[in-house]
Amino acid sequence: MKLILVACVMVLCSLLTSAQSWIFTYDNAGNRVRRELAEQKSMTEFQQDSTAVVVQNEQQAEISASLFPNPTAGHLELEIQHLPAGSGGQLQVFSLQGTELLSTGISTALSQIDLSQQPAGHYILRLSLSNGWQKEWRIVKIVNSE
Repeated sequence: MKLILVACVMVLCSLLTSAQSWIFTYDNAGNRVRRELAEQKSMTEFQQDSTAVVVQNEQQAEISASLFPNPTAGHLELEIQHLPAGSGGQLQVFSLQGTELLSTGISTALSQIDLSQQPAGHYILRLSLSNGWQKEWRIVKIVNSE
C-alpha cells in the first residue's frame, strides 16, 4: 500500500513540475543574467481561443558590443551583436579632458575606427544607439612601432 502511495505522489509531482519550464538567458561570459518562467498552454486552451497569439515574452536578443584590439596602435574594430534591423547610432571618441575628437554615425554591426592620427594616450569611446542603449570604453592608444 505504501509503495502505491509513494508511486502516486511521485507521478503527481512529476506532472506538476512538467507543467512549468524555465528560460535562462546568459551573457557573453556565460553568466546567467535572467531566469523566466515560460507559460505553457494546453491544447484545449488553444482550441477555445482560435485568435490567441502564442508568442508571449518574445524579446530580441540582448544587445552587446565589443571593441578590439585594445590597446591599439590606431585602428579599432567595433562589433555590435544583435543590432536591431534599421537602427543606427552615434559613435564618439573623447580625450580624457572631454574634447570630442571624432563623431560619426553608424548603421552596421561592424565599424572601423581610425585613431592613428591621435597621439599615444587614453581616450573614451562612447557608443549610443537610437533605441537608447549606450556603452563606453576606455581606449589605450600606444605608440606605433613601425
